[in-house]
Amino acid sequence: MESFTHGAAMSTVDSGDNSTTQSLVPVQVDTSGVLSGKTITAIAAGYVHTVALDSDGKLYAWGDNYHGKLGVGDSSTINSNVPVEVDASGVLSGKTITAIAAVAGSSHTLALDSDGKVYGWGDNHYGQLGDGSSGYLNFSYVPVTVVTSGVLSGKTITAIAAGGDHTLALDSDMKVYAWGNDSQGQLGNGFDSDSEVPVEVRGLQSVGDLILPISDVPTEFALEANYPNPFNPTTSINYQLLTDSKVELSVFDMNGKKITTLVNEAKSTGYYSVTWDASNVSSGIDFYRLQAGDFIDTKKMVYMK
Repeated sequence: MESFTHGAAMSTVDSGDNSTTQSLVPVQVDTSGVLSGKTITAIAAGYVHTVALDSDGKLYAWGDNYHGKLGVGDSSTINSNVPVEVDASGVLSGKTITAIAAVAGSSHTLALDSDGKVYGWGDNHYGQLGDGSSGYLNFSYVPVTVVTSGVLSGKTITAIAAGGDHTLALDSDMKVYAWGNDSQGQLGNGFDSDSEVPVEVRGLQSVGDLILPISDVPTEFALEANYPNPFNPTTSINYQLLTDSKVELSVFDMNGKKITTLVNEAKSTGYYSVTWDASNVSSGIDFYRLQAGDFIDTKKMVYMK
């Protein structure tokens, strides 16, 4: 069992150590129950509750259960000072969860499965669960599926994030979607109306790169193989920077003629992804080259119309 601890600034029920006593030092989460023999691979902290993901793609939660944010299936558990298993008899049946999200101040929890589908449970006052409903005293004690009949139709979600009363998702084409509370324009779609279903964040079409949500820092400079490859007409190129660097990422044809420059600016240490749209060039073999300080690497890609 991979053990983990919970730190200070907690409520009296969300430490998961089978007590209701606050602690100013880390305490180990109880592993004698549902976590026995489990290996935890990810954790997320919400508003006085915690959620954990194990290596089998199963979910556990503990702490306050107001609005059903533990996802245990009913309202009988007001709170739990030890981990309980999130209900997997409904929409999560047979699913393998790969990512979770919750945030301080939030009363809803999110999960992403291996098929790129998103689920939510807990408070749904502003439609932050994305299931097409909202309203005062609207919440779910079990996971529900985020609507995929609109802008998410045919999309594969690769990352999720929870705001106070809204939700964000990133798809495999590097497009961003949001749903829930929009009182401060946090959905980014040009309006200020809440949405019970995902809407596309506007104005990001020209954004060439995004820092990916990876928590660690790079240990080396690297240029990765583009994906997909072969491609038509777009492909993503990932690279990582060990230190802050002046970066140039360019595409060349077979004759060494520069087709386009995708990045030409100073970048901070981190992981980046750039999407290239080759709609306006001829199909064939091209090369992309990354220069970051003294680091230079070139790779081949194939554009097939």
